Amino acid sequence: MSVFSRQAAPRRGFTLIELLVVIAIIAVLVGLLLPAVQKVREAAARAQSQNNLKQLALGCHNAHDVRGTFPPGWTASYSAENVGPWAVTRTNDRTGLFMLIMPYIEQEGFFAAAGGRWNGFPSALVEGKDCRAYVFKTLLAPSDPGFPGPGCPDSRNDGGASSPRSFGNFPGATGGADWAGSSYAFNYWLFAHRGTTTPGYNNNWNANTRVQNILDGTANAVMFAEKRMSCTPAAYQAAGTPGGNLWGVENSVAYGGASRRYYRSWFGGPTKANIAKFQANPRPDVCDPEAASGLQSAGVNVALADGSVRLFSATMTSTTWSNAVVVDDGYVLGGDF
Repeated sequence: MSVFSRQAAPRRGFTLIELLVVIAIIAVLVGLLLPAVQKVREAAARAQSQNNLKQLALGCHNAHDVRGTFPPGWTASYSAENVGPWAVTRTNDRTGLFMLIMPYIEQEGFFAAAGGRWNGFPSALVEGKDCRAYVFKTLLAPSDPGFPGPGCPDSRNDGGASSPRSFGNFPGATGGADWAGSSYAFNYWLFAHRGTTTPGYNNNWNANTRVQNILDGTANAVMFAEKRMSCTPAAYQAAGTPGGNLWGVENSVAYGGASRRYYRSWFGGPTKANIAKFQANPRPDVCDPEAASGLQSAGVNVALADGSVRLFSATMTSTTWSNAVVVDDGYVLGGDF
């Protein structure tokens, strides 16, 4: 019986040209996929930021339901404006909007431990740490690069190591303090403005605003907006003057002095003519510390007083923006609203 054997055909590898074609195809696919992935990431970041804004707006409405008015931008026991349902009673107590809404954004324990106040210099302590050094996930936008420098240590709250560069150094009474940043700011005209032209140390910070005082309609009034943490114009960088957005610094204009006034967690004011339009994704060195600042080139995310959130386009006019910020002047908003 004959046995026939077959000789195996030699294996043939890829030629150089074939490899180059494959590499070129992969490069094209990567080039097509990367923008799509980036857009998905930006959309997710924008959605998270809008959700944070919505939580802040709903928290304010819950506070309004309990107390009868929206919280003030700032109040203190020694201020003539320390009246109404949000008045503080202990000697030298002071507090501000973001502290006051803590119980309404699921931070009841923190609020109770701090006694509902941040109390100046030194601040109230929570578990032995300055209350204004605590980082809160609700106050951080994913797209906000934060302050330059190392990551934030020792936060028992939701920020932690996943929220790098969340501390800004606020020049205080004795050499400064590292206080936690925020990616959001409140509308001065809704929570603080009382009709005088200039906010001072003790005045024009507690508006005791009720829903019915928003004469332009809650759907037409800005309540919160994005505002990047690190915001120091080049001229102040050269002078060593930092700036930005810290949740525990509401009435920073009141402290006076260039070393402090560029930290603030509000926008708008003090007069309508001086309201700066929001900036769309500005660099820290060209950022306006008195203006809201979107974290994307398309515009700025805002929460309106009816609890809705939306993106205001970068093409919105300054007039439409200022009319949406001033909540009770009766002006009709433009078609770009």
